[in-house]
Amino acid sequence: MPSATTATTKVDLKIDNTPQPKDYLTTIPSELHHEIIGYLFATHTPSIPSGLVTPSPPTYSPTLHQYHDFDALAATSRTLRAEVMTWARLFLGRHRAITNHDGEMWDRIDSVLSAKSQQNALRGAFGLFGWADRHCVFCGRWGGRKAILMNGINCCKVCDDREWPEKIEMKEAMREFDLAEHQLLPHEHECGRLLVKHPGGLPQLRYGRYTSSNTLTTMFLKPEVTALATLTHGDLKEHFAKREATREERRLKCEAKKAAEAAKQAREAAELVAYEANAKEVIEMFFHLQGQTTERLGVYAEAINYYEEVNGVAQAGLSVMEEYGGNFTEMMRLIEQEQQSVLDG
Repeated sequence: MPSATTATTKVDLKIDNTPQPKDYLTTIPSELHHEIIGYLFATHTPSIPSGLVTPSPPTYSPTLHQYHDFDALAATSRTLRAEVMTWARLFLGRHRAITNHDGEMWDRIDSVLSAKSQQNALRGAFGLFGWADRHCVFCGRWGGRKAILMNGINCCKVCDDREWPEKIEMKEAMREFDLAEHQLLPHEHECGRLLVKHPGGLPQLRYGRYTSSNTLTTMFLKPEVTALATLTHGDLKEHFAKREATREERRLKCEAKKAAEAAKQAREAAELVAYEANAKEVIEMFFHLQGQTTERLGVYAEAINYYEEVNGVAQAGLSVMEEYGGNFTEMMRLIEQEQQSVLDG
């Protein structure tokens, strides 16, 4: 007979206590999403100079294999894609004064599309990039000019000067703050002296490059350049005072050198004048001696002629003497013959 106690079956339930990773990125509020997304809109690539006159083609074109950070974020999940598209719509609607976009337009478009699909708010005729690639993002003026210090967005010159008012060219920064190119752009140069003086390296300044009239120009923000100069030189007032004193000393040395050079040139000029006067006297003396030499040569010629005449007379006398000498010898022979005949007789 079975027991009154009800038989129970023990079932072993295996519970996985491994903590599951939480998706904090998609669970945060939309307001925080939009705050983060807002920092991704403006991009900057300083190594690529931007043209300021000729409008460039659309920067964010999939056909040119150029993608924006919004594309990478939207491709992560449907939630983030929806947040990106919502932010783009809100941006166009919030700035409708310059974008001329109607906020109700998106509702009409979504009503036509299915629930699973969503209109791309980034590209197309009504997309954010379709408008931003052809208009200034600050005032809505049409144009393809890029901001110097944020070349990922279009910006007219007026808004560029207003948003980044204190810009300074690299040559002007080098001249005004006594900075070298390797100090302004330390990431583009390898310099051992910088590592010795600044083991942690120098801060990288925000900069931008643009081409105008086939000339590449690099721009910085003046407050950042001033901070770098303070880090490099110390107290700028004291450094500038030393620089002016050094320049004044160099100027005085240069003036003294110029004065010494001028005195040397004056002395050489006086010596040249004296040399020319002496040369003139020497030339006059030479011509005088040449005249005397000519006269002496005339006397010598007359003496030679006289000698030749005397020599001729002497030669004639010698001829007479030779002839007379021959006759005298014959006469002496005849006398000797007469004497010999007398003695014999």
